[in-house]
Amino acid sequence: MAEGHGHGHSPAPLSHEPAHNVPPGQFPYPKHVWSPSGGWWTQPRNWKTNTLVVAGIIAVTSYGLFRFSAANERRLAPPHQPIPSQLWAKEFKDGKVKVVDY
Repeated sequence: MAEGHGHGHSPAPLSHEPAHNVPPGQFPYPKHVWSPSGGWWTQPRNWKTNTLVVAGIIAVTSYGLFRFSAANERRLAPPHQPIPSQLWAKEFKDGKVKVVDY
């Protein structure tokens, strides 16, 4: 019976030699492992710029979706208490819909 961990091959032998050129507090790691975050001790170039670009894209997209939603919002029944969309919905600004007191 083959030794290993059930994949039909033996695990790669680990080197017991001391790791050279490894910063303090870090240890050698397998270079073949892929990670969406970049792996161990990653420090991607331009990460601050990339973060700002993505945050800007999210902000512009969110603002566009908000404007579209606010322009197309329709109330089929008047609300029973004040609601946040009264601040931007056309129906409330035009006076077509008002809060109903019960």
